[in-house]
Amino acid sequence: MKRGYTWTQHTGRASGSALRSGSLEYTVRSRASRWRTLWVGVRLVAIGGATNPTFRRAELQMRLLLAVLLSGLLLAPTLHAQPAAGEGGALATVRTFIRANETANLDLMVSTFAEEATLFMPGGDAPYRLTGKPQIRAAFAAIFGRRSGPITITPAAVTAQMFGDMAIVTAHLRDVPPTPIKEPLSFARRTFVLHREGDRWLIVHHHASNFQWNPPAG
Repeated sequence: MKRGYTWTQHTGRASGSALRSGSLEYTVRSRASRWRTLWVGVRLVAIGGATNPTFRRAELQMRLLLAVLLSGLLLAPTLHAQPAAGEGGALATVRTFIRANETANLDLMVSTFAEEATLFMPGGDAPYRLTGKPQIRAAFAAIFGRRSGPITITPAAVTAQMFGDMAIVTAHLRDVPPTPIKEPLSFARRTFVLHREGDRWLIVHHHASNFQWNPPAG
């Protein structure tokens, strides 16, 4: 008997090899139909077929198929959990970026970007869009070179929006103050666009902007 046969109800018209053995009548079809495999097909005519070797082989095949289908059902929760896992991966890359920024770790910083990533800096010597790792490395090298030691970055209101293999992570770099504000302040906003490449999330675009927030006139 060839592998992959499907058991179907016998109609009197041969489709594959029609087998009969006293207590069992069924048809073996050579084209397997995955969703008709379990019980579209075996018709018991009398009791006693369980001892038939052909029946026992068929029963074994059906049990194996049932095990495969049950395995699929058990894996379903894992498949539904993938978006959450994807969000966790995207946020982990952003946290790595922040840690590298705090400690002026240039190699770690650049490793969070895709090869052709783009970047808008909030200020400094590059008001235009930076493209590719070499330009991004040079911009952060200049920033890190002006520091005297580690800094602390505390993201607030972090939000991740997932779109399959794409993610958008936005954050403030401080809590929103009570309004109306009393003194001028620079309110930092950050946007990360990430793409999943294999098992890694990499930044494909980063937009950093600092909003100059002034108290109301009068």
